[in-house]
Amino acid sequence: MSLPRKMLVALGMFLVGVIGCIVVLSGQGLEEAEKWASVVGVFVSAGVGVAGLVLGWLALRQPAATAGSAPVSVTRTGPAVARGPGSRANTGVSGVASGGSTVARSGAAEAEDGGRANTGIENS
Repeated sequence: MSLPRKMLVALGMFLVGVIGCIVVLSGQGLEEAEKWASVVGVFVSAGVGVAGLVLGWLALRQPAATAGSAPVSVTRTGPAVARGPGSRANTGVSGVASGGSTVARSGAAEAEDGGRANTGIENS
C-alpha cells in the first residue's frame, strides 16, 4: 500500500471515529456527554504522551550521521584552473568518504605556477 493511500485510509478511519463519537455523545444528555469526553480525553492524552516518549527514545537510539559516511559520486564536472603557488584546482573528489568515492567524466583541471590540479580522487 503506497504512502498516500495509507494516509487516506488513516484519515478515513479518523473521520469515522470522530463521527461515531459525535453520534454517541449526541444521544447522551449534556452531563453524560461531558463525563464521556473527560474519560476519552484522559486516554487520548495518555496515549499521546506514551507515543511521544517512544518516539523520543527511538530518536536518541539512532546513530548520528557523520560527515563523509555516505558514498560520494562525481560525474560530468566542469573545468577548473589553479593559478599561483598553493592554489588548487579540483574537478573530482578531495578526501575519501568512508562509503567510497567514484569520479566519472570529470572536467579538465589545470594548474599554473606551482598550483595543484586534480580530476579524480585526491586524499587531502
